[in-house]
Amino acid sequence: MLRWVSTLLIAAFVVATVIALAPLCVAMQKKGKPPEVVILEIICRRSGVDVVVDGRLKIGPERPVKKLQLLIDFLGADHQLLQTKRGEVNDDVLQKGEEAEFHMRVTDPIRAVEYSIRAEEGDGRELRVDRTGRYPIE
Repeated sequence: MLRWVSTLLIAAFVVATVIALAPLCVAMQKKGKPPEVVILEIICRRSGVDVVVDGRLKIGPERPVKKLQLLIDFLGADHQLLQTKRGEVNDDVLQKGEEAEFHMRVTDPIRAVEYSIRAEEGDGRELRVDRTGRYPIE
């Protein structure tokens, strides 16, 4: 009987340990690849009937990016997508680790209070972006 109880306690300990470590293992697996574009700085402000978006970004360490396009998603008060505006970064090819500035001027999306940012290559392939945010429009 004592042997059966000790076996049961060991089994319970093993199950509890596996359950406790499972989230840690999942978090380690989700790390994945580094971002292809890192937003270093971004600001969006209203200027008359337009919205001006300025910022700096850095290309990730994996490979160069050709014809980088930024997609700004303008969101309403309840986080619904109101409008997406697309703009190109001036350089044709951005090398690994290179920093670039971007500037966009678009018509003011009415009722937009915040925005997020995405990126694509010229061929339409979506890029992994760090700090996509939900930033307030100033």
